[in-house]
Amino acid sequence: MHPRKLIIHIGSHKTGTSSIQSSLFGHCGDLEKQGFTLYNYNLDGSLRQNGNADPWICFEPGSHLEARIREGLAQELRALAGNVLISSAHFSWIFDESELHSFHDQLKDDFDEFKIVAYVRRQDQQAVSHYQQGSEFNAVDAARYYDGGCRALPPCRGHFQQYLNYFQKLGMWGNVFGDANMIVRVIDEEFLRDGDIVANFFAAVSLDIKVAAPHQNESRSFEQTKLGHLMNRMKVPGQLRKSLLCYSGGSGKFQPAREDARAFYQHFRQSNKQLNEKYAINGNTCLFNEDFDMYPVESQDTWTEDSANQAILNLLEGVNHLPALDSRDLRFLGKVSRRMVTIDREKSAALSQLIARHGGRNIEPGSDRAEVDQRRTRAGLRNFLSRIRKLF
Repeated sequence: MHPRKLIIHIGSHKTGTSSIQSSLFGHCGDLEKQGFTLYNYNLDGSLRQNGNADPWICFEPGSHLEARIREGLAQELRALAGNVLISSAHFSWIFDESELHSFHDQLKDDFDEFKIVAYVRRQDQQAVSHYQQGSEFNAVDAARYYDGGCRALPPCRGHFQQYLNYFQKLGMWGNVFGDANMIVRVIDEEFLRDGDIVANFFAAVSLDIKVAAPHQNESRSFEQTKLGHLMNRMKVPGQLRKSLLCYSGGSGKFQPAREDARAFYQHFRQSNKQLNEKYAINGNTCLFNEDFDMYPVESQDTWTEDSANQAILNLLEGVNHLPALDSRDLRFLGKVSRRMVTIDREKSAALSQLIARHGGRNIEPGSDRAEVDQRRTRAGLRNFLSRIRKLF
C-alpha cells in the first residue's frame, strides 16, 4: 500500500476560494494523473460542479454561525482511492477544537499524511469584503455573522475573534493535524506566485498543474450593496430582488473611513504577529502590509440626498418594469390552461397565448409596449387569477 495523503483546503472566505475550487473541478483529470481524487459531492452523492464540499459542513442552531462536520464525511473520504483533496470555505466556520479532534480520529488510520491549506486576508479588508458579500441574496451567513447594518465596516464585536483571530483559529488545526502540516498564505500579490491565487495553491500543495488566469469577481457598487442589505432585512424574494437591482446604479465604491479600518485592524495586530512567528509565513513583523491608503479619509458608506434620491428613482423604474405576472402566476396559469383543454380547447389556447404574451418572453423590458401592456393588464390579470384559484 502506498502512503495516502489528504489535503484539506479550509478557505478563508473572500480569498480566491471559489477560483481555486473552480480550477480544481476543471482539472480533475490532471489531479487523477497525479494520484489525487477531488471530493466534491452533495449529501445525496451527486457531483458539485463548483468543486466544493460545502453541504458536509453545517451550522449549529442559535450560534454565531459556528459549524460542525457532518457525520459520514470522514467515511466518504476514507472510501476514496489514493490521495484525496477536499475544499470548503465552510471549514473556516469551525471554532471548536474538539470537532477537529473527532474528525482527525476518524481519518488517521486511513491517511498517512495531512496538509491543511489556509489563505488569510488582513482583517479590515476581510470584514469589508465578506460583509459586502453578505448583501447578496444567497450569502446570508456573512450577513448574519457581521450584522453591520448598512455600513461598510461593521463595529468590531467580541465573537469576531472566532473568525478573524487567525492565530487562534488556525492554531486549532495545527494542534490537531500538526503545525508542520499547516500551509498558511497571505492574500497579497507580493507573496503570491505570479500574483495568481490558483497558481499559488497548486504550487503550495506540490501539484504540477498549469492554469489560466481566473475570472475576477466584480465588486458590487455602493447602491447595490446598500439596497442588497436592506432587501435582505425585508426578505425580498430572489427573483424580485434581481429584477429591481438590475436597474440600480453601478458606480461608486462602498468603503469605510481610513481611520475606522485602521482601528478595526488593531484588534488583531498582535495575534497576526503571533501567527507569523509560529508558522514563519513571511518577512512582515505583523504578517500583513499595514498601508491603509486604499481607503478614503471620509467614509463612503452613507446616503447623501442625491444618492438616496437616485436609488429611489432607480427602484421605481424597476417597479415600473416588473412583469405583469410572476413565475408562480405563470406556472399556475399553465396548469389551468392544460386542464382546460378537455373542456374548452379554444379558451385553453387563448390562455396559453396570454401566458406567452405577459410572461415577458416576447416583450422587450422598458419598451413602450411593455409599459402599456403591464399597466393595462396587471389589475385585470390579478383579479382573473384570484377567481381561477377559487375554482381549483
